[in-house]
Amino acid sequence: MNVTMFAPVREKCGISDYSRALIAHLPDKVTVIPAPEIAAFASGAALRQQFSALGAQMNSGEVAHVQHQYFLFGGVSPLKNHAILFLRAVQVPTVLTVHEIVMPQPGDGFLRRMALNLTNRNNFFQPLIRAYIVHTAQDRERLQTLGIPAERITVLPVGVPEPLPTPTAADAKQQLGLTGKRVLTLFGFLSAKKGHRQALAALFHLPDDVVLLFVGDQHPDDHSDSVSQLKAEIEASALQSRVQITGFIPAEQIPVYMAAADIALAPYRETSGSASLATLFAYSKPIIASDIAPHREIAQQTNGLLLCDTENAAEFAVAIRSVLESDAQRTQLIAGAREYAEKFSYREMARRTHEIYEQVRASK
Repeated sequence: MNVTMFAPVREKCGISDYSRALIAHLPDKVTVIPAPEIAAFASGAALRQQFSALGAQMNSGEVAHVQHQYFLFGGVSPLKNHAILFLRAVQVPTVLTVHEIVMPQPGDGFLRRMALNLTNRNNFFQPLIRAYIVHTAQDRERLQTLGIPAERITVLPVGVPEPLPTPTAADAKQQLGLTGKRVLTLFGFLSAKKGHRQALAALFHLPDDVVLLFVGDQHPDDHSDSVSQLKAEIEASALQSRVQITGFIPAEQIPVYMAAADIALAPYRETSGSASLATLFAYSKPIIASDIAPHREIAQQTNGLLLCDTENAAEFAVAIRSVLESDAQRTQLIAGAREYAEKFSYREMARRTHEIYEQVRASK
C-alpha cells in the first residue's frame, strides 16, 4: 500500500525516532512529508499557506498517516495552531497518531478552557480522520471525552526499539569514569514532568556510592526555565559531585549509558507514552517508576516495572535501595522488561498499524 506520513525528521525529537522505527518495519511504501521547522518570527499568513500545501501533498497516497503533536502545527493556542488548514487539505482516508492530548485543568479560567476546546476540535474532528492511534488507555479516554467514538480509537504502546550492541557494565562504567559506583539513570529529555527533581530528592536518602545520571538535554521545543532551575538546584546542593547531566547523547552512545545503569528511574509526573521508557525496556533495565495511570497500565502487561510513590522522596529511596540490594528483584524486573520488549516491539506495532491502514482504506 502507498502511504503518506506527516512526521518530523529532525535529530533531537522522539516523534522523529518513533516514525523512523515504525516505517522501518511497515510492509507499505511510505512517503514522508516532513513537518516544517516553525521559526518564532514566521508570519501567520506564510505558515497557513505552507500547511495547506503540505496537506495537499498527503494526497499522493492511498492512506495518509499524520503523526500529531501540537508543536508540529504551531502550538496549543488556536491562534498559532494550523492543523485545521493542513487536515482540511488532506483528501484521502487519514490515520492520526495522537502523541499528546492537552485537556482543560480544574484551575483553568474560562478563556483558557475555551481556547483548548477550540484547538482540540480543530485538530481531532476533521471528517477524513477515520482512525486514531494513542499510546495509553488514558489518552483513549481523553479522546472519548472530547467526543471521538471508541471504535475508532486503537491503543498501540510506543514500540520498543531493537537494542544496539552493548558493552559489559564494568567496561561501560570505566568509560564513563564511574567504576565502583552504583548508577541510577533517568533517560530522555529533561523536563519538569519527567520527575528529575523527585529523583534528586531521593538521592539525599541513598548511600554515597550511589550516583545519578540525567541522560539527556532540554527538548528543542521546551522554552521554559525548568532545566536551568534544575541545574542551579544541583549546583547549590550537597549532591553536586553525585549528579551528572550528560546533555544530548547520540544514538551510538546510548548502549554505554544503558550498560552502566544499575537501575533506571521513571518518576514521570505525567506521560502520554514514552519512547524513553521503551528504550529502557529495549536494554532490559530494572525500572522503578511512578505510580501513575499509564505506568499501571504497563505494569498489568509485565513484571518489568516496580511502581512506587516517587513524590515521596523517602519511599522512592526505599524502593531504589531494595532493588539495588536484591539480586532476585533485579532479575525479576529484567525478565519482565525482556518480555515486554518482545511483546511490544516495533515489528509488532507496525503489523498492527498496517491492519489499521487496511481498515481505513476499505472505508472509502
